[in-house]
Parts: sequence; structure tokens; C-alpha cells
Amino acid sequence: MKLVALACPIDFRRYNLAQRHAIPPEMTFADWRELSSKPKLADAVIITSVDDKLRDGQIVVFAEKHYHILLESPVTLSLLTCKKLADSAIRNQVIFAMGNALRYTAYNLTIKRILDSGTIGEVMNIQHVAPLGTFRLQSTDSGIFARRYRRESSSMLANSLSDVDLVSWFMGRRCRIISSFGSFYSDSSYFENNSFTSSNSPIPRSSPVISCEEDNGILSLMNIETPLPSAASSPSEENGHQNINMEFDGDKTCSITLIACSEGVLPRRTRIFGNLGELDGDGEIVRVFNFLTRRSEVIRPEVFRGGDILDEKYCGEYGLVRKFVEAIAAGESMNGYGDAEEILDSYVYVTAAEHANKTETVVNVDDFRRRAFEEV
Repeated sequence: MKLVALACPIDFRRYNLAQRHAIPPEMTFADWRELSSKPKLADAVIITSVDDKLRDGQIVVFAEKHYHILLESPVTLSLLTCKKLADSAIRNQVIFAMGNALRYTAYNLTIKRILDSGTIGEVMNIQHVAPLGTFRLQSTDSGIFARRYRRESSSMLANSLSDVDLVSWFMGRRCRIISSFGSFYSDSSYFENNSFTSSNSPIPRSSPVISCEEDNGILSLMNIETPLPSAASSPSEENGHQNINMEFDGDKTCSITLIACSEGVLPRRTRIFGNLGELDGDGEIVRVFNFLTRRSEVIRPEVFRGGDILDEKYCGEYGLVRKFVEAIAAGESMNGYGDAEEILDSYVYVTAAEHANKTETVVNVDDFRRRAFEEV
């Protein structure tokens, strides 16, 4: 893969990236519109904008110019916007991939290969647990963009999209019915003494904690001795617990648990039950038990060159980019690894789960989809 052009409104970032990737000055632009006005320069474009209005326009414009598109961290997209963007990609026959990187870790790719091989037969049930971690201090994600995501996106979309996308991919069927219980909010009054400063934090740090606060576009620094709440005490919508229950075609079932009150943050744990065997993954190794032979097999996934197997975030991002580039080089779709229709399905499932949670109902996904898209 070669980077041939760059658009970035911040001078020093544009200069540094251009120097790092040997992009000539005539191929660097301060405004993405300058880049889009040029004849098609490459096979694909990677969009990392954090401004929703700009990003949505960028996707449509580059799709119309027949660029394949990789979109990073799309947690603030509305359901209707996601449909519009997916329809644009489908209409122009381009690959439209989003940064739901869990699918692309070496560990989860190994699980998918085992399922597709039929080793445990037909998948009947999936149990998926995502520990967020008790001591996930607020300062670790208190940047302006992180807070903006929490403010502008639904809390369930921001927290659950990648996990819902992952289990739907494992199941390989369409979800029919969905429900959700719990909340991504913890009442700090129950944990008045559960706060930490930089001096007594249970998580050691090599440098002082300084966080930026946003006030009418002006940045100010937070005092490093300000108490730093843990997941239990922080009034952040990213904290708390959530259960999502899904029923797929063929009466296959799945449960997803996201919980902040856990000892560890990663890895996620997944158990998958088939009619010929079961699979148990602890985030590092995969154990497969065969009902017919009564034998167990332990599988250790290969480590990507670009990431550590224990680091789901970076390993998954490397796998995502690799699969994206491979699909473009082969002149084909992502082959079940996250095309526009699958991305839209995941958005529908999460939005339907949030509706079920708020209304305390069990939601029929097809009916919800039909109502949501009536105005489109």
C-alpha cells in the first residue's frame, strides 16, 4: 500500500505525515475539497475526520468518485445517516469499511475460521462478555473528542457497536428479535469514597495526568490533583453494565454482557455452542471440544506482524487495513468481513437494542427497520 495524497487542515500534521510517507507538496491539501476536485488519484481513501457534517459529505463525495472508503471510529453516525452512506457505497459499487476492528484481530479471525469449518457444527448459542474494568479512570478517555463522542452519540452505540457487530458476524444470520437491560450510568453517590488522585491511583503512571477541558472552543488544563473517578464512581455513560439478548434466524440465540465492574479491562470472553461441539475463548487461546470424539483441542492464534495478540485495538486495526487492502487488490468485496450492508445491519441492531432498553420492550428488528427507514 502506498499513500499518494493527503488532506489535513492542520499544518504541522499535514507536514509531518507528508514527510513520513514521502508525499510530494503538490499532493498535499489543506482542504479535502481541493483533493476531491482532482481527478481520481488512488484506489481508496481513508477518512478520519471527527466532524460529523464534514465526514458525511466526504463519504458521499468520494463514493460518487468511485473511491473505496475506510472510515475510522464511526460512533456518532445516526441510523438514517448510516443508511444514506451505505446506499451511496452500494450504488457506486465501492467497498465501504468502518473501523469496527474487533472482527479483524488474529484471535477473532481464528474463531471465525473454526466456525466456518464446521468443527462445532451449526452454531446454536453465543455467550459474549466484554469487561470494561473497574479502574478505568476517567482521565484515560477525557479528551475533547472522547467526550464529544459520548455527548453526540447514543451510549449504547458508543459502547456496544463493535461487540454486536462481532457476534452477528460469528452467527452468520440475521437478527430477528432483540432486547436490552441495564444502563451505562453509575450513580456516584453509592461510591463516594471510590475516587483517586494522581498520587494514590491504583494504576501507576510514568507522567503527570493532565487533561484538556473544552469551554466555548478554548482549552484549559485540569489540575493534576483533581480526583479521578473510577468506572464505579464516574458519572460517565461509558460506565455501568448492559445485557443485550438477540434471537437470529433459525431460533439461534446470543447474549452480550458489557460490565464496568470487573477486575480486568481486556480480553473479551466468548463461548459458542454448536450441535457438534463447543468453543471457549478467553481472549488469548481458543479451546474446542468435540461432542463425537469427546476430545479437546487448544488453538493459539497467530500474532499479526502489525499488532500484539493481547491488544485487541491495535491488532484489530492492522487486520482491518490488511483485509481492506487485500479486497481492493483482488477487485472484490470484503467477502463477509464488513461490507456496507453488514455495517448497516449492525447499526440497526444496536439502535433497536437501545430502543428496547428505553421502552422496556422486546423489539422485532424487521419492524423497527421498516419504521426507521420510512422517511428515507
